[in-house]
Amino acid sequence: MATLLVIDDDRSASRTLMLAFEAHDHVVHTSATVDEGRKAWKQHAPDIILLDLMLPDGTGQELLEEATTEGYGGIVIMITGHQNLEKAISAMQAGAFDYIHKPLDIDELELAVNKALEHKSSKRNLALVADLNAIDTNDRIIGQSRAIVELHKQIGLVSRGKTNVLITGESGTGKELVARAIHRHSSPDEPFIPVNCSALAPTLLESELFGHEKGAFTGADRQKPGRMELAGAGTLLDRKSTRLNSSHTDISRMPSSA
Repeated sequence: MATLLVIDDDRSASRTLMLAFEAHDHVVHTSATVDEGRKAWKQHAPDIILLDLMLPDGTGQELLEEATTEGYGGIVIMITGHQNLEKAISAMQAGAFDYIHKPLDIDELELAVNKALEHKSSKRNLALVADLNAIDTNDRIIGQSRAIVELHKQIGLVSRGKTNVLITGESGTGKELVARAIHRHSSPDEPFIPVNCSALAPTLLESELFGHEKGAFTGADRQKPGRMELAGAGTLLDRKSTRLNSSHTDISRMPSSA
C-alpha cells in the first residue's frame, strides 16, 4: 500500500484515478491547483505524486522545482496533454520519474506507478524525460510512438550528467540525431566534435585524436590540436561500422573520457 497525491484540475480524471488506485489498496488524495497541491504534499507526505503540467494558478514544473528545493519528498510522475514538451523536458530534468500523455491510459499509469514504487523501495533515484524537440528542425527527432517516447526518456536520462554512451542501430536510423540531442540537452554551449576512427589510417589516428606539435614527424609543419582537446568539456562522437553492415556510435562525453 502506498500514498498517492493527484494534482490535476480535471476533477473527472482525478476521480477516475482515485477509484483505480484505491481498488489496489492505495490511499489517494487529490488537489486541483498548485496551492492546494503544495499543502496536500506537505500534509500527507505522499509516496507518489501524479502532477499535471498545466494548472490554473501555475505549472507543475514550478511546483516540482519548489518541492525538489524544499525537500518535500516523494516520486513525481508528470502527466500532460501538451504535445510541445520542452516544458516537460525541463520538469523531468528537475527530478521527475516519468511522464504520461493525456488522455490517460490507466494500465500505463499503473505500470509507471509500480515502477516508481520499486525504485523507491530500492532507493534508486532515476529521472526519465519526456519528448525532445530540437530548435533546429534538421536535428529534430520526429514521432510520438511508444518506441520514440522511450528513446527520448533514455536521452533525457543520460543527459543529466557526463558519461560515455553507446548508440546502436542500422545505418540511417538516426544515431547521430540521438547523439546531438544528448549533447544539446547536456552541454549545448560546448563543442560537438565528430570523428570516424574507422576511416583513419592507423598512422594518423593518434595525431587526429591527441594532436601533435610542429616538427613531431615528417610533414608536421605546424601545431595541430587533437579532436579530444577541441571537444573540451563538450562531446566527442566516434562513428564506426561493423562487418555486419549494422553500425554503432560511441559518444565519449568529455572530460570523463580524457
